[in-house]
Amino acid sequence: MRPIRLLALILIPLVAACQQVATQPAPPTLDELYGYWEGETTMVSDGPPRAAFALIEPEPDGGLSVLWRNVSVGLDGSIIQREGDLDFVATEAGWSAINEPADIGAVAVFDEGILTVTLIGVDEDGRINRQTYDRTILPDGMLRVIYNRYVDGELRRTIEAVYRRTAEPDTI
Repeated sequence: MRPIRLLALILIPLVAACQQVATQPAPPTLDELYGYWEGETTMVSDGPPRAAFALIEPEPDGGLSVLWRNVSVGLDGSIIQREGDLDFVATEAGWSAINEPADIGAVAVFDEGILTVTLIGVDEDGRINRQTYDRTILPDGMLRVIYNRYVDGELRRTIEAVYRRTAEPDTI
């Protein structure tokens, strides 16, 4: 009787672990990230909330295009708009930007359901600035973007935004 109990003690947790792994959803695919998105910030470490828009498109040559815009209200009541547009060519490790701003390098990788765009540059004071944008699809189909800005390796700012897929707008 003891060998059966010992076998049960080993097999029951093993079977339960296998069932748990089998029920985990597969990570989102890159195709699920493509499209037009609009949303708003859900967390900003400093500053006001923002409305946000994004377009993520595949390029025919295997490249990738990412366009984004956000709008907020300044402390003086003025409207502040920020935008960016990066076109990437495919590389062995992911993508490399071909239209990056002066003095800034930009790369993108897709791993485990997360599209990470990283920009790195050196500011006028010689400090290394790194910005990361992690984009993934949530279980409810929304797009989540987590932005982090580091200066000389120290986290200085975090913003989280959630977007919903929309039809193609007239302008973005």
